[in-house]
Amino acid sequence: MGKRAAGKEEGAFVSARPIWPEGMELEKNLTVGFRARFVKPAGGKAVLRIAASSLYRAYINGRFLAHGPARGPHGYFRVDEWDLGGSLKDGENLVAIEVAGYNINSYYLLDQPAFLQAEVVSEGRVLASTAGEGTEFEAGILKERIRKVLRYSYQRPFTEAYRLKPG
Repeated sequence: MGKRAAGKEEGAFVSARPIWPEGMELEKNLTVGFRARFVKPAGGKAVLRIAASSLYRAYINGRFLAHGPARGPHGYFRVDEWDLGGSLKDGENLVAIEVAGYNINSYYLLDQPAFLQAEVVSEGRVLASTAGEGTEFEAGILKERIRKVLRYSYQRPFTEAYRLKPG
């Protein structure tokens, strides 16, 4: 798993804004994939910052990096920071984030509109972000995850179930 980054810019977005596919903010149990391409900075150091309404999984160049979000009090969203330095390759890099928008009350989450806010930053320069500077994140609904599934209890949002095909 990736390691948390440390630095003087820690915990604040430079330009990213929350996004979600338009009109889908209140859809229950919707999984959305976000991705952006950026070029490795000259110094090779970069940080991925993420805040999300519910579960996310982050990947860099096809390899799992981290999951979140960090737990916090209801109604507040923490900004997770992940050091990308050791995961970047020369030239173009791809960051991909899967986000589950549950939109249902549970002990874990409140019923609130889904969102992702993310950016890749290198020495104060934004390389990619959601609705901000740098390369823009693309979004698409991940249809492999089955939306209409059972809830075992109020304690959990939804069961994860997938319909996968070879390849």
